[in-house]
Amino acid sequence: MKNKVTEDLAISDIEPRIYEVSYWLVPTISESEIQEHYARLQKRITDATGVIISEEAPYLRETAYEMIKVINNVNKRFNEGYFGWIKFEMIPRNAVAVQDAFEADTTLIRSLIIKTVRENTTYTKRPDTKVMFEETASEAKEEMQQTEVVAEVAQGAVTEIPEEVPVKEVTPPSVQKQDEVVV
Repeated sequence: MKNKVTEDLAISDIEPRIYEVSYWLVPTISESEIQEHYARLQKRITDATGVIISEEAPYLRETAYEMIKVINNVNKRFNEGYFGWIKFEMIPRNAVAVQDAFEADTTLIRSLIIKTVRENTTYTKRPDTKVMFEETASEAKEEMQQTEVVAEVAQGAVTEIPEEVPVKEVTPPSVQKQDEVVV
């Protein structure tokens, strides 16, 4: 039984997995140096036998909250930074080495490596709920109008179908609550 577990660990260490690293570079880096730092981070991954699948170059953006990084025994506070990410394939043992290298880098405010899938998982903005509700409501009104016209045609009240049916406002009948008497 013990040999089986050891064999499974050995096999899983050989099989490459998909990882994604997201990172924040310090904002004190000049625009001209960003590409050099980005290439250095890519090189750390490829030197550890990683194969880059997709990536987004770092760009300056505000952070959601203030981040603190200890640099030369001094707490540095950052409200913005250069954010980027790289998705890559690598064996797990080498991924740990890449994680250690990223954590030791003083130009990174923060980084995170996660196990992920090969498919594209980028975030897309959901449509506005209110707009979707209005579209659904207007489609329901049109459907109700078509049903009314079909019913009138079936009864023989209308001999030809109008191209545009006027919108009728439907108000629900008022419901009066009756007092219940408990005996």
